Amino acid sequence: MPNVVSTVVLLVVTCSYAKANDKAAYYHQLMTPYWLSKHAEISGSYSVHPDHIEISTGGVTLGRLIRVQLAPPRNLSKEDDVTVTITVAMDTVYAHTVHHDPYFGINDGENFVSFRTLSSNFYSSYPPCVYTEAMSTVDRLTSRVTSHSGVPRPTVVKSYSSEVKMHIKPTEKWGSCHTEHDEGHIVIAQYSYKLDITKGLYFDMYRDNTSETYRIVYILVKVS
Repeated sequence: MPNVVSTVVLLVVTCSYAKANDKAAYYHQLMTPYWLSKHAEISGSYSVHPDHIEISTGGVTLGRLIRVQLAPPRNLSKEDDVTVTITVAMDTVYAHTVHHDPYFGINDGENFVSFRTLSSNFYSSYPPCVYTEAMSTVDRLTSRVTSHSGVPRPTVVKSYSSEVKMHIKPTEKWGSCHTEHDEGHIVIAQYSYKLDITKGLYFDMYRDNTSETYRIVYILVKVS
């Protein structure tokens, strides 16, 4: 049996916004595996370990796995300048051997804008992350649109990126995804959905298919 190398990656979510009246709200939480098991909305079968939380196979295709509220309804106005920065990393032991293509992004309760990180075995044909938007009025993605047309691929194909950074401007329909390939590989997103942040703002993670298993080390969320 070939050796499996486990790469520990970090998942950090930062959400910041400047309110029109300069009274910015503040939220900061280090979401350890234990914290996630007690406070986050988690769907499906999972197990908690000191260094990660593992979400098992099963559930439904394109089903939501994790939800964390970043801002409650009516806390943000349409005039607020909102930027969400998501730095994603996991224990990627499965990313090198099987399909491992989760979605990370933000949601206003109806629409979801995100990036999907692809398994390393796709890198010869696709970029390491592609941008995706969908409706999410139920606990799974519908009317999903994934774009990689015209998106550049890394010139040097290597293993699953140890860190992925995403920036999303929900009211401007803009986003970027940065990986470590080529000493810095960037994908720019032009979404068609414009989130209504007055309805609330959530960080969501969705699975791709039911055969995939994910290990989350932690999530750090800051709202300011």
